[in-house]
Amino acid sequence: MSFEKVYSGILIDLKISDDRITEFLDILCEACSSQIALDFYSSPAFSVDKKIQTIRKAFGGKGFPEELIGFAEILIKNKRISDTKKIAQFYKERVEQSTGLVRGQVFSAAALKDKEMKEIEGVIENVLKVSKVSLSFIQDKKLIGDVRVEAGGCVIDGSLICKYKNLENKLKGQTL
Repeated sequence: MSFEKVYSGILIDLKISDDRITEFLDILCEACSSQIALDFYSSPAFSVDKKIQTIRKAFGGKGFPEELIGFAEILIKNKRISDTKKIAQFYKERVEQSTGLVRGQVFSAAALKDKEMKEIEGVIENVLKVSKVSLSFIQDKKLIGDVRVEAGGCVIDGSLICKYKNLENKLKGQTL
């Protein structure tokens, strides 16, 4: 089990609104994203108690539940504070999935028409068995034909490059 899944599971089990947890994670990510903060939290020169004291000072009086501040302390004690962004992203994805929303990206060699975009959204909803997808459509000139979709932890690659690589791998596996 990935650490992101473990820590996001802790957050999901809290009896705190998803919006409040997301707000806390966004602020924590911002606070821990600078190189100075990363150096501080990863440095053995500062005690765990000093690091926890810094988090408490930063979040104390901002109205966040004690459980969330305690969560940040757990990240510090387990040397995972630098992974806050990954944990936050995983948590947000789990919350979205629980509401039936999946986000993803669609890469295509040429710009897609609105009708094609809607068709792709429908196919992804059916494949992933979700009620709603939110896709970003990105033009990638390196692709040759068709599209490549990354959504809900899945990759659907219909590009000619992928098909060529699959054929090449099959041929390498056969003795001639």
